[in-house]
Amino acid sequence: MKKYIYIITALLAIPGFFVSAMTFKSGDNIAEKDYIDDSAFFTGKNITIDSDINGDLFVFGDKVVVNGKVNGDIIGAAGELVINQEVQGNLRFAGKTIEVKNNVLNNVTIATETFSVRNGARMGRDVAVAAKDVTIEGSIDGMLDIASSSADIKGRIGKGLNFYSDASDTEGVTISPEAVVNGDINYNAFGDVKGVEAGKNVLGNVNKKVPVAEETSAGEKAFALIGFLVSLVLVIYVIIFVGGRNVKDIQKAMISNPSKATGLGAIMIFGLPILSLVFIISGFGMFLGFVGIVIWLLLIPFSILLSVIAFGEVVATKIRNNISGKIYYTSLIGIILSFIIFKIPLLGFLMIVFFMWWGSGGLLVKFMESRSDDIVIRKKEIDIIEEKKEEEQKDDGKKE
Repeated sequence: MKKYIYIITALLAIPGFFVSAMTFKSGDNIAEKDYIDDSAFFTGKNITIDSDINGDLFVFGDKVVVNGKVNGDIIGAAGELVINQEVQGNLRFAGKTIEVKNNVLNNVTIATETFSVRNGARMGRDVAVAAKDVTIEGSIDGMLDIASSSADIKGRIGKGLNFYSDASDTEGVTISPEAVVNGDINYNAFGDVKGVEAGKNVLGNVNKKVPVAEETSAGEKAFALIGFLVSLVLVIYVIIFVGGRNVKDIQKAMISNPSKATGLGAIMIFGLPILSLVFIISGFGMFLGFVGIVIWLLLIPFSILLSVIAFGEVVATKIRNNISGKIYYTSLIGIILSFIIFKIPLLGFLMIVFFMWWGSGGLLVKFMESRSDDIVIRKKEIDIIEEKKEEEQKDDGKKE
């Protein structure tokens, strides 16, 4: 782990976000004092929560101070977070400075610059933290996993301590005389574990392993490259096989009008995440917002793969017209050329951005055309039904 770069831990709590009842507030300065009998969502600049919350707390701001008891999880991100009252659920948070002064009864997952558990605070289960500096004065009932440059342990660790860092200037871990680590210390980093008194403040073993940069041979690099290209070919061939005619139609839409496809794709790549975040932050349509984010994340790699396929067809048309239209062959040309271009600094980045726009725009054009075709077909069906009704009415009139 390079200095000042932190491992972003997963805030695995999205399912809990979809609650039937939720208190929502947004503004520059929020001071909540009334008891909340459900989950709450706050977003703003300075947020102070003095009330108890009988549910989960979702909070995003510059500075967040929690003075009330939370009967569920605390999930969110902020420049500074201070917890002064008990949290009965999990704490999953990202920020610059996180200070816990009271109990968190379940798991703690943190990504921050500075993390501290103050004296008297108890973490009820496991704690996983990625930070620059970590200070533990309180107690942790479970395991403590740290990815950091330095850690100062002054409290009690109920199980073991795992410390990770690959930075050469890692300061290491300091175990104070008053601290107690009831399990092993697994230290995988440079620096050292200081202050260990076996049988006193560390009741297990200290297992130290200095990270060693593994050198990759030319053969291994070549094998990895071949494996990557083969995997990429297989993925694209599966897309072509499963997509069938649809993939060819998308390719045609991309090639026949590249400016339209690229423009629409750029709007979608930029607009979809913004629209999704608006749904999420506003408190209305949160499910749709998260679905939009998931679609966007899936759309990016899929659009690039579609562009690789179309790029191969464009190149094949220019150099060897006899294989044009043979999508399995032309896609292979696209894979090889795209891989080479992607390796070129700046040009490769620009090509990837263009491929994202071009491919996603092709998808959108194909979707709009299919919808238009459906409307035309439906209109024809309605016209046929109306004609039959008119003929039946005429026949009925003649019979009378």
